[in-house]
Amino acid sequence: MSEEQVAYAARGEERALATVVAPKLLRFDALELVAGNGAADLVAAVVLTWSGDSSRAYELFRRASAGAVAERRFALAAAALERLAHHALLFGDVAVAAGAAGDAVAIASEHRVTQAILETIATAARIALAKGDLGAAEDLLRKAHFHDVARLPIACAPVGVAIALERGDAASLRRWSGPPIIEAALHSPRLNEATAATAALLIATAQNGPDESSAIALRRALLAVTDAQNVPEFFTVAARYGDVDDARYALRLFEGCVCPERSYLRAHRLLARAYLAFRTAQYTACTENAGDAARAFSAMGLRRYADEAMALLVRHTGGPCRPRGKPRSTLTQREEQIANLIRRGARNREIASALQISEHTVERHVSSILGRLGLRSRWQIADTRALPED
Repeated sequence: MSEEQVAYAARGEERALATVVAPKLLRFDALELVAGNGAADLVAAVVLTWSGDSSRAYELFRRASAGAVAERRFALAAAALERLAHHALLFGDVAVAAGAAGDAVAIASEHRVTQAILETIATAARIALAKGDLGAAEDLLRKAHFHDVARLPIACAPVGVAIALERGDAASLRRWSGPPIIEAALHSPRLNEATAATAALLIATAQNGPDESSAIALRRALLAVTDAQNVPEFFTVAARYGDVDDARYALRLFEGCVCPERSYLRAHRLLARAYLAFRTAQYTACTENAGDAARAFSAMGLRRYADEAMALLVRHTGGPCRPRGKPRSTLTQREEQIANLIRRGARNREIASALQISEHTVERHVSSILGRLGLRSRWQIADTRALPED
């Protein structure tokens, strides 16, 4: 394998990789034999993900890392595990992704490969945030700062901004959206770094709308990006916060990514559609896509994004969506919200998180809904045909 192929595989530049790999590799049937060292195994593993055979791909990623360690190519060893984490996340195998990301950070840290430390930490922090584990994400950001105190880890910026907003930490928010982030968004030649910086700026400026720097950075990133599957969260942020025309363009790009039906990509695509539908007053499409996104993220155990989709859904469930049933006055406003979320397929834990109430309170409301509507079970709430006539 050439160094060019290895670099493309390690950076997630899969369209470029497809132009330079030997055509025989695209048969997918003998990649384990074609490979043979850390670099070759990494390229073969990435190629194998295109076939959808996640189990074989995972084995090759691990073999690539082990081979690279034996060759004392520790940056490559960490990169192989970071790519395993990334692809496992796309497949929806979150436990595999989190484990591989942790192993990648450990190898990079043990062997003091500074750039690899920052890149692997960014992936690990991104996964921790998606799971809703803010504490773990914060610990990872501190670790990144410890290893490179002179430079802000740009790839971690979206996580840093999200945590700052969650904690109400204005100083941290300024740090994660300040001049180094703006500079990277507008000028970095490293596309993954530029998109991370741009996402951070869009989130940070959301309260007041995009400023000129973030708007220009978004257009730059959208024109330059070639591998949408490498930065799926960026497209959801673009759909939510970018100019509406840019948001539409972002969604079109996202629809054309490599392997678009991977679980994580599909869930983010649904959420991006929901945000764009909301912003263009297509509220039926918004609720449908938000509900599907919430279920998809919840099934993967990605609480933060499930909650985000549920919160969007709650904004459009103020009244009952049913063709028949008792008058609105039969249920309280809160009960109507909960009944509509149940109809969208939400579970008690998801409802509690979206409405910021306890599961016990949700259970009480469900019991009240059943009593008020004369129903016997939860499934009847979800089945509009079971509701009594007005």
